[in-house]
Amino acid sequence: MLLAFVAAGPVRGDTEEALPYVAHIDIEGNESFSDGDLKALMRTREPRLFQFLGRPRYLRDWLRSDLATLAAHYHRHGFYDVRVYSLGEEDVVYDAASHSVSIRVRVEEGKRRFLRSIGFEPPLGEMERRLRRRLGLAPGDPFDPESPGQAAYRVLRALQEEGRFSAQVGHRSRVRETPAHAATDSLDLVFQVQLGPAARLGAVVLRGHGLREELIHRELVLRAGEPLRLAAIRESQQNLLDSGYFRSVDYRLEPMPGAGAPPGEEYLRLVWLFRERRMRAFEMGVGVGTVDGLRLLGGWSHRNLLDRGQRLALEGKLSLRNDRDGNFGLQYEREALEWRFLHVVRLRAHLSLTLFREKDYEQETRLTSLETRAIRLSAARRLSRSTVLKVREQFDFLYQRTLSADAAIPEPKYLTRSLTFILDRDTRDHYFHPARGGQGLLSYEWAGGLQGGDHDFHRLQCNLTHHHRSGEGVLASRIFVGFVGAYGASAVDPKPGVPDDGVPFEERFYCGGAASVRGYDENSLGPRLDPESGQQAPDLPGQTLPPYALGGRAMLVGNLEYRFPLRVFGARNLRGVFFVDGGGTWLDWRDISGERAFPWQHGDRTDTRRVFYGVGAGLRYLTPLTVIRVDYGVPLQALADSRGRWHLSLGHAF
Repeated sequence: MLLAFVAAGPVRGDTEEALPYVAHIDIEGNESFSDGDLKALMRTREPRLFQFLGRPRYLRDWLRSDLATLAAHYHRHGFYDVRVYSLGEEDVVYDAASHSVSIRVRVEEGKRRFLRSIGFEPPLGEMERRLRRRLGLAPGDPFDPESPGQAAYRVLRALQEEGRFSAQVGHRSRVRETPAHAATDSLDLVFQVQLGPAARLGAVVLRGHGLREELIHRELVLRAGEPLRLAAIRESQQNLLDSGYFRSVDYRLEPMPGAGAPPGEEYLRLVWLFRERRMRAFEMGVGVGTVDGLRLLGGWSHRNLLDRGQRLALEGKLSLRNDRDGNFGLQYEREALEWRFLHVVRLRAHLSLTLFREKDYEQETRLTSLETRAIRLSAARRLSRSTVLKVREQFDFLYQRTLSADAAIPEPKYLTRSLTFILDRDTRDHYFHPARGGQGLLSYEWAGGLQGGDHDFHRLQCNLTHHHRSGEGVLASRIFVGFVGAYGASAVDPKPGVPDDGVPFEERFYCGGAASVRGYDENSLGPRLDPESGQQAPDLPGQTLPPYALGGRAMLVGNLEYRFPLRVFGARNLRGVFFVDGGGTWLDWRDISGERAFPWQHGDRTDTRRVFYGVGAGLRYLTPLTVIRVDYGVPLQALADSRGRWHLSLGHAF
């Protein structure tokens, strides 16, 4: 919300209408940084060429904050004696005719100071070389007055990682004075280190829980009497959070005087502080979206089955919507049971078994009705705080297809056995509303071959997302690349009801819609299907496109979003979004050519081998559990028509 305004000079008021506009900002005395660099750091902004949300207003408190921001920027670059000032009557001049102010910001940079040398007292030998790599400082760097304290903390953290929790780190400096007319001077920085004794774990205390203590101790990688390391504490903390029992896990270290530690060592007590989750949970939900229509969700879970640390979860999902003939009814259903039955702490891994049944009453092809019953055995191992490796063996032991209403035509039933490797690295700062970091997901699936089954194929997928804070908003990007191909008997002699390339319909890639390229109907992009033969329909310039998607063996999608806060009617959880999407699916990568890659190369509208683009805007409403998303996308290459489309769903598009 806008703050109350008290202007310097003749303008006063307490409503947004009374706030004057910003006409322009002049910066004087800045020799080391350009006007553009400094203005980019300020919340007070000049009018822009494209101003979508109204002209910028002047707030005195914002300008005060901007002056402190500019001074801090100079400090970080070695200008220890800088002065940045404004706010005087001669610096903020009001023009009644245009109801705007002209702002002048004055800078007196002063001398610039550099680091001449960095030392440790007393000398620490080999340890000193390790600590220097953690400083983030080097001789010749500009001297920031805040940097010694920050570097001292990094040194202290490094010592704690080596088990010296009683260490103390201070610092002192000596300035090498230069003549008053000189533009720079230098400084010698010395870190004073008291190592303290090396720590061993004396005892573990658990507080704030109702579980059997054996279930908690199995998550710990620390044992009494062992050397105490910060990495082991953090690994144990992550294991406890991964167990699903706790909302939060904190710890503290306490001395144990008189515990009889060997010379040069000390015993410490590690105290764990917990906030537990509910062990049993029942969930229900109703949702409406353009992808699944009306969704009904329900589930039950137990995090500590029979007090043995095992997890059991049941879930169900129904999706109802109008079919192509306008009849409302079931489109999709899923029932699943998941049982996490084995946890191997020393390997940082757990095993789980999943049984599920899915039924798709009307696929995009409209030629098949598919039911899948599967058994999935999964193993997951945490490689680091942000990286997890998963291995999954899955048996899809029944595919039931209805290819025709004629009962005389047999329904093929297939068995697919596949082994999948997934590497997931997630550095996002928030699961639902990330502003920094990203996620990388790489997976490889091998089906058939030595495993047996009716389908033989490889599938490779890579999904990369990145989030970067830009001003008050977040710039988010995603690129997805996928390929699936048949081999062996599937490539030579496809089964009935399977396309000629040997890749089943349900294993192919589909593009278009709310989660890929907005502005187009769901799963509408890429190769089309001939309703008579069930195989690929050829591209015939000037002809009407077949209404059904075949699905591609290759897929490429790129998305770019700018998410920014909307301060409308005092709403704090409302966000706006501008987006650009591009992508498509193909039967072969060679179908992507230069003349089909760019939106201004429209070509024939029945050419399904183009890269399709969509642009648009949307709204996001942030809730504690998820994001409610509404987008309006406009296609840049028309298929059936060039009208825009609404997309309503939960969660960000990526």
